[in-house]
Amino acid sequence: MPRPNVSALATPDQFGPLLIGVGLIVVLVTQLVPGIPLATGIALVGLGATQTLSTCRQHELLLGLNQATYVALVALAIAAELHAQITAAVIIDAFLATAILARALTCLIRPHH
Repeated sequence: MPRPNVSALATPDQFGPLLIGVGLIVVLVTQLVPGIPLATGIALVGLGATQTLSTCRQHELLLGLNQATYVALVALAIAAELHAQITAAVIIDAFLATAILARALTCLIRPHH
């Protein structure tokens, strides 16, 4: 039985939109199921948007503004979650969202090709 070509499932050009879709699903689930933290979903959408924008190097300013917007949104989500209740899920969500945004920041500091 032949194995599927995993690299064809998510090429670099499709990885950004895929992350946006996964992030939006997470955001929607958090709205349907109370108690699920939101920040990681927002961070996934931000990473997807950053990866999508980074494919065109002429949009450097837009890339920076995009990143600043998602950093602010995630910070607000984390602050709201921590203000509402401090649970293990909220703390893990805060760490995951921060790690995802740190990954997105590498798109800004990556050297030009």
